[in-house]
Amino acid sequence: MENSNELTHPAAVMVNKILTVCLIVVNTAVALALFWMVLSRHFLPGSPMLWIEELVILVALWLYFLGGAASSFHNGHINGGFLDIWMGEKNRYRMKVAAMVLELVVLFIYFGLAVKYFIYLANSNKTAVYLRINKSVWELAAVVGLGLMIFFAIFHLVRLIRRGNIN
Repeated sequence: MENSNELTHPAAVMVNKILTVCLIVVNTAVALALFWMVLSRHFLPGSPMLWIEELVILVALWLYFLGGAASSFHNGHINGGFLDIWMGEKNRYRMKVAAMVLELVVLFIYFGLAVKYFIYLANSNKTAVYLRINKSVWELAAVVGLGLMIFFAIFHLVRLIRRGNIN
């Protein structure tokens, strides 16, 4: 497990297990909603059930951000391998730390904007057309997902700095 990109801290592992269960539930919900939408359009032509389309978008948005958080747990970001050829070990380590710090800065900026927009939507009367749910539920997906990405990115950065190398 030493060369693995996965985190081993008990708090991160526990959050990832909960996240994995949530991903299974949300992924199943998207699949079932889409299945029902297709069935209702073809076999129940008199009742289009437009609310299902809003529900699919809502659940898919949660799936997207929770999937991003799961990717952050596994440190599954795209990494450029061509720089490894030209850079020495020390420079690769510095670049990796700088990239992770920059990633955290960007995540914090997006998280701040998401929280600000979530608060705005929560205090407004903007609702979905068919579901009549406050639009803040959609934005909450971004707040939770980006928050989890920050949580895991901090663990990865601390682990990288403690090790003192890029492996």
